[in-house]
Amino acid sequence: PTRRSSDLAYAETSLPRHPKKAVCQQTKAEVQGAILDGALGIAYPKPQKVGLYVGLALELLRRGASTQRELQVVCGGFVYFSLFRRPLLSALNAVGRFIDSFGREPPVVRLPLPTSVRLELARFCALVPLARMDFRLGCMDRVTASDASTTGGGACVSKGLTAYGAAAANATVRGDLPEAHDLIQVLSVGLFDGV
Repeated sequence: PTRRSSDLAYAETSLPRHPKKAVCQQTKAEVQGAILDGALGIAYPKPQKVGLYVGLALELLRRGASTQRELQVVCGGFVYFSLFRRPLLSALNAVGRFIDSFGREPPVVRLPLPTSVRLELARFCALVPLARMDFRLGCMDRVTASDASTTGGGACVSKGLTAYGAAAANATVRGDLPEAHDLIQVLSVGLFDGV
C-alpha cells in the first residue's frame, strides 16, 4: 500500500500511528528495536544491540566476576533476544539463580562467576544467531507439552480437538461478538498447574 492509503487505513480504524516511525513500501525496516526483513520473511534484533550485549557478556567472562546490576543488564539484553526465539530462555537458568543470590548486598559487590553461570553466558552468546523469527514457517497440526520436570520424562502430543477446543478454534474474537454456543465462557488449557 502507499503511504496515503496506509495512513487512511490507520485513521479509519482509529489506530494510533507515529508519522516519523511509520514505514511503507520498504522490504526492510526497523520497528521497535527489531529488524523486519520482508524479502527473507524474518525479524531479528538489531545487530548493534547484539554486538553490545554479547560484548558485555564477553567482558564479564573475561573478568570472571560481576556485580548484580552488570548481570541484570546483560541478561536483560539476552531476554530481549529470546523474544525472537522463545526456547532460548531455557539457556538462562543458573544466571537467574546467581542474580538472586546477591540478595541485599550493596550494588558495588562483585562476586566471582560460578562455572555454571560462565557456561550459560558463553552458550547464550553462541546461540544468539538463532534469535530470529521466520514468518514463513508452516504450522504443525500437533501441539506438544512436556512435564517440564528435571527428573521426569513425560510428554504428550495432541491427536485432535475436544468439543471445547473445536468451539474455541471456530469462535469469533472473544468479547467482540456473542458466541453461537452456550459453553462455559472461559477456556483454560493446563495440566497440573493449580488452576
